Amino acid sequence: MVTDTLPVVDGNEPKTLQTITQLPVAVEVDDSKRVKEEHVETIDVHSAKDLIYSDHRCLDVRTKEEFERGHVKDSMNIPYLFFTPQGRVKNPDFLEMVLETCNKNDFIVVGCASGARSLQATKELLSVGFKHVKNMGGGYSSWIENGFLVNKPNIPILVQST
Repeated sequence: MVTDTLPVVDGNEPKTLQTITQLPVAVEVDDSKRVKEEHVETIDVHSAKDLIYSDHRCLDVRTKEEFERGHVKDSMNIPYLFFTPQGRVKNPDFLEMVLETCNKNDFIVVGCASGARSLQATKELLSVGFKHVKNMGGGYSSWIENGFLVNKPNIPILVQST
């Protein structure tokens, strides 16, 4: 577990606040119905960018519509959830689709809009034996806020003649 300590003042007493970047997470393993502890590593977008631009693959788990509005260059899109009139529904083919595209030994950074869906997807990938998977904290929103390069669709611009 990696921690950073920050001094904080609570009333008149100084205390130490720890920020934890890697937490143990309980993940249910379907085949045995037992709970197995996995470590999900959440990294900031600066670290994610460095990994993606070197040797890691980028798995974007947002919906197709979100992905088409803009995404990290060379990322692959496999939605973890679908938005329906009834609410969010998990993609029943998520694992199968990832396994068709990735090897369990691939180095992968998983991202979504904010980091929440990608955290769930990362847990699931670890639970089925993926070894080198990291969650991108802050997601695509943070990627944009930091001014990193993205692929955006070509939108035609209408020009009025005078």
